[in-house]
Amino acid sequence: MKQKSINKKISRITQDTLIVGIDVAKRTHWIRMMDFRGIDLIKPFKINNTMDGIKMLEEKIKSVKEENKLNKVVLGMEPSGHYWKVLAWQMKISKEIDYLVGVNPYHVKKSKEFDDNSPGKSDRKDAGVIARLIRDGRYFDIYLPEDIYGELRVITTTREQLVNKRKNAKNMVISVMDEYFPEYEKIYKNIFSEGSIKLLKTHPFPKEIIEVGIEEIEKVLKKSTNGKDWKSRAQKIYESAKKSIGVREGQKSAKIKLRMLLEEIEFLTSQIEELEKEMEELVEETEEGEYIKSVPGIGPIMTAVILGEIGDIKR
Repeated sequence: MKQKSINKKISRITQDTLIVGIDVAKRTHWIRMMDFRGIDLIKPFKINNTMDGIKMLEEKIKSVKEENKLNKVVLGMEPSGHYWKVLAWQMKISKEIDYLVGVNPYHVKKSKEFDDNSPGKSDRKDAGVIARLIRDGRYFDIYLPEDIYGELRVITTTREQLVNKRKNAKNMVISVMDEYFPEYEKIYKNIFSEGSIKLLKTHPFPKEIIEVGIEEIEKVLKKSTNGKDWKSRAQKIYESAKKSIGVREGQKSAKIKLRMLLEEIEFLTSQIEELEKEMEELVEETEEGEYIKSVPGIGPIMTAVILGEIGDIKR
């Protein structure tokens, strides 16, 4: 099946095809233009990442096509990072481009080693490697979602980034508690429950817990646990604090760090909830949303992620 796919892509590359390989960077892009045999049709050149640079590229493509009697253009790049997106959108709307494709960064690296036994970075060389990978059918079509699907891709990516940030912040909270009160996780399996967070904000470490006394710990937990085993849990916390082997130095600063991390988690959670509300509303505007949500186990958020990734299913 994989070879069939490669053969199909190779069949696009015919004698009348101009292959354009681009190594994308923040300010300058290197360009290589080849025929179906992988022979350079003009010297490698670079353009600035500006509208003038884009126009220069289009003019070069047009002139090379005419000079070599070519009538089809396959333009490709390595879609990693974010710099490629601006150029890709400009190429998508260009009248000079027939196929906009991408190549796998891993394939680029490996191909460079085959060419000259060196994986080192060279913008001019990379553009040529990209062009030859396209010639060999080792590419994929770049899909740039539009309208509501473009909105879904951006918002789902943003949500994923925030979820990862929150995960990192939670891991840092766990790290602080492992250092200063390692016995705590045995009492609270979920240290981000409502009662636990309240305690972490007020009296997180053994020394302070002992100083304020068990009655204060009971008071804090009673207010935040809705009457759920707060008394026995307070007792466990107090007894564990008395026997704790946690670090005793730097507790004041660690408490500040802990508070800031918890505030960050709360802020990120509110942002995630805001995004999820918007995602649900966007899903409602799509034709496919209701159908995808009907699949057991797939809710509106997962539906938004799916549509943001694959775009318009009808395509």
